[in-house]
Amino acid sequence: MKDPFLNKVAVWTYYKGSKREQGIDEGQTTVAFVPEKGWFWHIPQHNDMVSVGVVAEGRYLTRDGVKDPKAMFHREVGENQWIKDHLSTGASTGDYYLTSEYSYHARHCGCDGLLLVGDAFAFLDPVFSSGLMLALKSGVMAGEEVHRAILEKDFSAARSAGYATQLRQGVENMRKLIYAFYEPTFSFKDVIMKHPDAAGEITDCLSGDVNKDFTSLWSKIREFVPLPDDLPVGQPLDQATDGHG
Repeated sequence: MKDPFLNKVAVWTYYKGSKREQGIDEGQTTVAFVPEKGWFWHIPQHNDMVSVGVVAEGRYLTRDGVKDPKAMFHREVGENQWIKDHLSTGASTGDYYLTSEYSYHARHCGCDGLLLVGDAFAFLDPVFSSGLMLALKSGVMAGEEVHRAILEKDFSAARSAGYATQLRQGVENMRKLIYAFYEPTFSFKDVIMKHPDAAGEITDCLSGDVNKDFTSLWSKIREFVPLPDDLPVGQPLDQATDGHG
């Protein structure tokens, strides 16, 4: 199923010879804001290449009837001085790509003899690079689940309910931070200024410690913006009772 709010559009290309930071910071990934709560990424790669793209609402990127990915991209470059400066010394490889409606959630984590991991289970949004973290986390969790299934000779869907619950908890916690990020008036700084102890909780979640009880943090953030309820999806499909077995 699609996420009811995270329906962004990404337009990107690759540049050769873009400006980089000096010394130890040469390889740093930079996120630069654009109007309407969109953002650019600028990710250094090998051979003097960078991946660079913009993420925003489709209605913002297609304003004034612009449909061409290249035209969208370069218009937004002109709106952000940091990106404009860093791309001023480089040249695009020539190809521009557009991806839309990439946020989704599997209704079930799997069925008898099958488990979903990583992007097959859910994909939120690229802003906090949570896709990679959740892919690695779910891979480890699924490996442990499969190991137990082999030892116990039980490959039923029901045994993976705990896996589903834990993984959905991580997805939902990260999802709340992403929703907050995209609210036009929201700033994590405002939350931390009012609630200094929230800084550690936000850092924990962003760094991948997503299976903690963040009830206190969500209460603090809800003082500034609304947050979504958990989606009722992700549990294993019991084919025997679902009627599709």
